[in-house]
Amino acid sequence: MFKKSKGYDPDKLLSAQKLINAEITQTVRREQGTVDAGSRNCANYIMQKNKNQALTIGKKMLEAKAKVNAGNELLKYIAQLKENAENIAKNQMTPEAEHIVAALCCGADYFKTDGLKTFKTSQMKEIFKSKASEYMKPEKLPEPLKTLFSPPGTSEADVVAVIRTCSTPFMRDLSMIDALFGPPPAAPATAAPVLEAATSSKYSEHVNLFTFTDVDIIPRERWNVILSTI
Repeated sequence: MFKKSKGYDPDKLLSAQKLINAEITQTVRREQGTVDAGSRNCANYIMQKNKNQALTIGKKMLEAKAKVNAGNELLKYIAQLKENAENIAKNQMTPEAEHIVAALCCGADYFKTDGLKTFKTSQMKEIFKSKASEYMKPEKLPEPLKTLFSPPGTSEADVVAVIRTCSTPFMRDLSMIDALFGPPPAAPATAAPVLEAATSSKYSEHVNLFTFTDVDIIPRERWNVILSTI
């Protein structure tokens, strides 16, 4: 673990925590604003059949959404700093404390905020100097952060996926998204298990309640509900 030192002041860590928390929260709100505004603008460009502009805004939305997700996850680890500050200050690095330090190191690099820089140059400076590069290794990160602090995919499929998620509520005609970008990826088929359930011994006495025509007309989701209530 870390070299023994005279120790660090946990109060300084908690002061840094407040500053970091405020900065990450501000970043998350700003990036969420980018997602919200982009969603509306993207919907307008789709209705104008302007694919290039929609994709340009969609890429910015994708990057902003990734920062929102990473920031929210990072805030969860920052919230745990208070109960671990004393251990960190005494160089007693429990797994929880290591995860917090790893998250803060990643956050410092990912968000480049003044608070995180202050944290790295405060009384924790000696620790971070010797261990920051080690904690930045993916294997040192807690599982939820391994992918969150990785750059988001930037393929057209990734961009279109976030456009579908975020811009759909602002679309009057959803078919325009399909017209511009093509149909969405096909969902896994669910018809077979449902029809098997309908012909199983449990439901055999009820099969004559529905004709084959009914099966075709009733939506699969509704068919599921009907079978579950028998």
